[in-house]
Amino acid sequence: MEMNKSELVDKVAEEAGVSQADAARHLEAVIEIVTGALKQGDEVQITGFGKFYANERAAREGRNPRTGEAMTIPAARVPSFSAGSALKKAL
Repeated sequence: MEMNKSELVDKVAEEAGVSQADAARHLEAVIEIVTGALKQGDEVQITGFGKFYANERAAREGRNPRTGEAMTIPAARVPSFSAGSALKKAL
C-alpha cells in the first residue's frame, strides 16, 4: 500500500484522536524541523525508528539521456535515512 501526505495526515488524526487540521499542522512542524536540521548539517535521530541526515555526493560523470552527450553532474548534499532497529524488526 502506498500512502501520500493527505493519507498520512488522516492516519495520524485517527491514531492520535485529533482533528485532521491539528494532525496536518503537527506533521508540517515535524517536516520543517527535520528539513531545518538537515540544512544546518545536523542529524535527527528518532530512537527505534531511524535517523535522518545529509549525505555529500561527489561530482561525477554522466550522460544526457536526450542526446547521449557526456556531462559532469555537480557535487550535491542529499537527504538520507537510515532505519532504526525497531523499524527493521517490525518489517
